[in-house]
Amino acid sequence: MKLNKTGELLKKLREQKGMTQDQLAKELFVDRTLVNKWEKGVTCIPSGHLKKISDIFDVSLEELISGELLTKDNYVQVSEAKYKIYENYLKNKKILKVLFIILIIILLLFFAYFFFTFYNSVSIYNIHVDSSEIELNDGVFIKTRDYLIFDFNINREDVKELTLYSNIYNKEQNILKTNNTDIYIKDYVDNQEYFDFDDINNIIKNLYLKVEYDDGKIIDIKLNINKMYSNKKIFVKAKKGAVPIDDSGTKEISNSVLREKYEEVYNKYPDSTKRIKVNNIDYEMVIFEKCITIYYIENHENYILSYKKFDFEYISKLKNGVDIYSDVIEKDKCKRNDCNDDINLLIKIMDYLLNNKK
Repeated sequence: MKLNKTGELLKKLREQKGMTQDQLAKELFVDRTLVNKWEKGVTCIPSGHLKKISDIFDVSLEELISGELLTKDNYVQVSEAKYKIYENYLKNKKILKVLFIILIIILLLFFAYFFFTFYNSVSIYNIHVDSSEIELNDGVFIKTRDYLIFDFNINREDVKELTLYSNIYNKEQNILKTNNTDIYIKDYVDNQEYFDFDDINNIIKNLYLKVEYDDGKIIDIKLNINKMYSNKKIFVKAKKGAVPIDDSGTKEISNSVLREKYEEVYNKYPDSTKRIKVNNIDYEMVIFEKCITIYYIENHENYILSYKKFDFEYISKLKNGVDIYSDVIEKDKCKRNDCNDDINLLIKIMDYLLNNKK
């Protein structure tokens, strides 16, 4: 339907019959302004009103649709007007169908990209050794799509040097040497200073630690790295009333405030990243099963505060990438270091998350 031609014909028919727009509007039970819009070709005349208009002015629907009165010269053109409208309808319907299919394909491609990019993109491993020769606190290895974190410490004061290395196909490759009792590595996929991300699964199966003590004794031992968690769930639902258990299947006996707060936070925000502002300091939290890491800047210094919950509680803190301390927590207190302020900060931040809407 050509709106301008149809509108001009309607106006011509109305004036020939001596009707005003208001009179025609009353005949059609519509507002006069709508008739005015029809005649100006601004809006399309609904099919029901077209039939009434054809009866009022004694013209055919084909004439109204084509915008021309039937003559010998335009008989074919006017007669086929409604068929052309139907053809256009089918054409537009086909176009809409193609557009809908394209939209579905785009959505499927997007979900496929999202699935392959983020599904199983986070894995958390426990680090331990099967030896009585070394006192190694169980550590954690976290691997995401963008970065990985390797964190553990030896519970002895007489360590001279630690060497972390891989041994693949009898080829040793040093990863890190340090004279601290703690090893904390955060490596990024766009940097890969310490680990080869493409071969990470092979590396973690062949990681070794060489420990040199002050008395000259050297211990070389393989690190056992076992996966505890990976985000393979497409839909994550918080568990209510879950009883925490350790790797041996026995119930955890500790009921510390810090542990209980963390479990409530994880149940409310499983496997997520949260950002909050407390006392004019921005905190970014990465919350995983068994651990929470907090990044913040205070007095122009960058801090990373980590809390880990296994069969024991563990806290560590870095300042500008340098380890400040790593310690085991017993009854909401550090075993060796004074970290009460940081424990209180953890509790304060977790209280904030729990007391605000999800």
